Amino acid sequence: NVAAVTEGQSYFNVASYVTPSVSIINYPTTSPACPGTSYTFDAIVTDLYNPNNYFNYNLKWLINGAVVQGETSFSFQTSSLNNGDVVTAVVTSLAACNTVDTAVSNAFVAQIYAYGNPIVTFNHPAADTICHGTNVPLSVQVRDTVANHAPETYYYEWVVNGANPQAYDSAYDPTSTFYFQSGTNLVYVIVRASGCYPGGGGAY
Repeated sequence: NVAAVTEGQSYFNVASYVTPSVSIINYPTTSPACPGTSYTFDAIVTDLYNPNNYFNYNLKWLINGAVVQGETSFSFQTSSLNNGDVVTAVVTSLAACNTVDTAVSNAFVAQIYAYGNPIVTFNHPAADTICHGTNVPLSVQVRDTVANHAPETYYYEWVVNGANPQAYDSAYDPTSTFYFQSGTNLVYVIVRASGCYPGGGGAY
């Protein structure tokens, strides 16, 4: 008698290799910006050599190489960046076969202005007493003591004896000449600055 021999069969699922890739495809274009500016970043994850190949992965966002806890979605928003901070995304492939396990995205380097701190110097005649009817030139000088501050524009409102500043408004002009009458005359100037300041603006 001849014994029957049954040939065995086995089936294998052969997985393709995955080469994970991640790119930040949407990032701020308004840099440099003021402190506290909200930035939104978007990332896309693909198989580098087979863009239509879906695979499971973990995504993390990093600032200066440190993982931002709890941020694992395609979109990442932050308003706490400092000047020079580097934002990247890292993807780790969970596929069975990988040419590499992780990939790092392109980097975004934040350019953040410092808050300004203008100092105002009032220039006036040295004499405390001025003759009646004298035209007296007055001026102010403004300088910012902070490095890396945003470009600033100054607006000047000259005020005499508490009068409506608009009556003596000299926007963009740090000099003004006043006709003084007898008695005590109080003159001051309000300098308003546009740039980066806590609260969005400043008066000095």
